[in-house]
Amino acid sequence: MTQVARSSTNEGLLLIGELAAGTGASRRSLRHYEQRGLIRSQRGANGYRRYAPETVHAVQRIRSLLRLGLPLTAVEVLLPCALDERLAFEPCPELRAMLLDQLERIDAAAEHLAHNRAIVTAVLEQANAGKVWVSRPTSSPASDRGTCIPA
Repeated sequence: MTQVARSSTNEGLLLIGELAAGTGASRRSLRHYEQRGLIRSQRGANGYRRYAPETVHAVQRIRSLLRLGLPLTAVEVLLPCALDERLAFEPCPELRAMLLDQLERIDAAAEHLAHNRAIVTAVLEQANAGKVWVSRPTSSPASDRGTCIPA
């Protein structure tokens, strides 16, 4: 369990700065998570947000899902699949569907990056050979092969 320093005046609750320090999330992110209903706070007499200690685990789960590249809208769906503070998730249908969708996006991005890498490699090889790369204007990245001419 993550140890978070608590103010002695909070009755065991965490101020936003303490929660931020204990989780690595920014104060702005914490306010955003609260606005989206992912975490809850109480307001003290002074208006300060005060969070229950278990909010640390909720924020850790949120950040774990965001590190997977999932958008916050997906995190909102997946968070109920969380089993406990260990960052374990139940294989609920929502989790599987979201992860499959994310995997498709990652694969598409990897394919696009591989294509761009091939073009950059070809241009570099031609530049090393003393040739000039002339690119033809196209509407499709797949057909942007260009032509090399001697320098």
